[in-house]
Amino acid sequence: IDRSFATGNVSGPGRNGGLVGDVEDTSAVDAFVVHVRDSYATGSVNGDVKVGSLIGALCGGEVSTSYGAGAIVVSVSNGGSAIGAHDIAWEADCPGVTETVANVFWNSTTLNSAATSDFIGATGKTTSELKTLATFTSPWSIATLWQADKVWAICPTLNSGYPVLTSLTLQASCVLPVVAVKPVNTVKPTIAGSKKKVGAKLTAVKGNWTSAATPTIAYQWYRCTKPLSAAATTIRANLKCSAIARATAASYKLAKTDKKKYIVLKVTATNATGSTVYYSKASTKIS
Repeated sequence: IDRSFATGNVSGPGRNGGLVGDVEDTSAVDAFVVHVRDSYATGSVNGDVKVGSLIGALCGGEVSTSYGAGAIVVSVSNGGSAIGAHDIAWEADCPGVTETVANVFWNSTTLNSAATSDFIGATGKTTSELKTLATFTSPWSIATLWQADKVWAICPTLNSGYPVLTSLTLQASCVLPVVAVKPVNTVKPTIAGSKKKVGAKLTAVKGNWTSAATPTIAYQWYRCTKPLSAAATTIRANLKCSAIARATAASYKLAKTDKKKYIVLKVTATNATGSTVYYSKASTKIS
């Protein structure tokens, strides 16, 4: 078995494995006619004895660079059989055959209490470790994201984050997840309009915003007793600013009540994740 995987759950009295129930190789010593390499299983496995997240029972052969991530549930623990019950494989009565198990992992996080020991060559790793590149040292051929010269890839958006086989995975589907964030301001909003006197029109300049999707922009004009000296995300109370009623358009015509006051523009950028607010630097004093 090479570069294969299974995802279904398995249940039965015994010899239950996430990928294969029973592996036997009674050929000449070291021939390793039977092997399991570069394969994995993610389903849960339930049984009485000889239960493994990848292989139920192993009698000869080779198992290498493979893992079983699923939950292992063992209802009976009877000495030697518990060794393989929680492990990648189990078999204790195969005289005269050679077994090699190396660089094989199982999920220690999901192991139940009836299974208690490692199978030699198979190592328990936590769920987090099984999703971490540093766990899979040589001879594992693996990289973060898809690479043509690698057997394995860790694709955060696929297989719940566990490694996948590159030969069975589309390169385009192996991507980093998109992290949803609120809009980010890169150029501060400003107020345009050469005349700062009653009756003149001021125009909003929203600035620049970065967002996964184009954000919606909302405006609110403020009248302040003291000037806001630089663009900011908040207005200090001592500036004595108040929102101007119904002044929510992209432009604002200065009124008599604005005389000897300062005007500030509030810009709110919103996407599906949330909103970000910036206030412009205040205008000069209105005459």
